[in-house]
Amino acid sequence: MHDLTRLEYFDHSDEGKVRGWRSIHVTDGDHPYMHRWWIPGTSIGYEHSFIHQVADFFHSLETGEACHPTFRDAFETQKVCEAVLDSARDRAWKDTGVEWIEKV
Repeated sequence: MHDLTRLEYFDHSDEGKVRGWRSIHVTDGDHPYMHRWWIPGTSIGYEHSFIHQVADFFHSLETGEACHPTFRDAFETQKVCEAVLDSARDRAWKDTGVEWIEKV
């Protein structure tokens, strides 16, 4: 959370001579939420993430669509966290019980 306007991205399939971490600045108007703020390239702060959360909640009330993350999202994430801890303790792969997780 120290730099909310940047995403760190790594793609191992990049060619070796250019492979590495990329820092993506996400404050242009075509990124989610940013069209509602000031000029492109200007950073937003931690407090703005709460405004986005409230906006998503109000939108879900208006449309009837689920507001994410849902309790189910959190439950599925917890399954993954528990599998990671179990895997580290037992030094073996563990099944997460989550269908959308792919083993790498």
